[in-house]
Formats: sequence, C-alpha cells, structure tokens
Amino acid sequence: MPHTRPVKLVGGAHDPELSARLGIRPTRYEGPTGIVGVLNTLCRERGVPTASLWANVPHYISGIENPKASMALVRRVLSLLNAEADLSDLEEAARQFDQNLEEIVSQNGKIAEYVTKLERKSLDEDEPGPARPGEFRDELPSSGDLAAEIEQFFRQQRPETS
Repeated sequence: MPHTRPVKLVGGAHDPELSARLGIRPTRYEGPTGIVGVLNTLCRERGVPTASLWANVPHYISGIENPKASMALVRRVLSLLNAEADLSDLEEAARQFDQNLEEIVSQNGKIAEYVTKLERKSLDEDEPGPARPGEFRDELPSSGDLAAEIEQFFRQQRPETS
C-alpha cells in the first residue's frame, strides 16, 4: 500500500453491532495477543464492549508519526460517537505530511519508482495491501536507511524554536 492511497483502517471487536458501527468485521480469533488483547478480554468478561482499530500505513514510513493515519482513526471514532471536533490542525499536519513525502519521493528516483510500482499493484488488487515479503527486495534502500532519510527530511522542515 503506497502513501498516496487513502489510509485503510482494520480492527476487531467481539460485539457484531460495534463492529458494524466501526465498519470492521468481528474477529474470530480467540485468545489474548498482547496488552490490548488482555484488556479487551478482561472488559468483555465484565460485559464492557471493546474494539481495536489500527491504521495500515506503508511499511516504508511505519517508523514515523503519520498524521493521515491519526486523522483516519480520529474520524472513525468521532463517527462512532456521533461527535464532531475541530480537526483543522490535524488536517494541516496531514497536508504537510503528504507534501513532505512527495518532495522526498520526487528527489529520489529509486523511491519514486518503488512507490509507482506499489500504486500499480494496489490498482490491480481488489483490496490494496502490503507487498508480500521479498516481492520488491533490493528495489529500495533498507527500511532503516529509508526511515532515517525521511526522519532527517522532517527534522529539517521543523521551524527553529528559541
């Protein structure tokens, strides 16, 4: 899934009504998966409905803050709660995030080529998803190098504070 596509939310809930309201399918997995799973299980045992939401983000930018993913999650929760909030700051952060990523991509031909391949792949699939392991091996700098390059770019974009 490239960063140029809408953020896809996934998740799980044991309550079918809550799942439907969140637009997620109820999970069939049984058993805890970590602290979130433990807390969900404890709540369910006490009659408290729970759900978990995750935002899928491209693997090549998974190590940095992603306001687009945050905005997708906040909007889904606001919809669930039938609430409204001023998201203008988050929308601006998401716009700036997209602009910064586009600048990075335009400055690195290898990254641009990789993103283009991911875009084509996501158009060919019914549901865009991450590349299979090894599918684009050696076509992009290592994830650590790429994350470092992106983080350095974002640091350079921050205004100086005094």
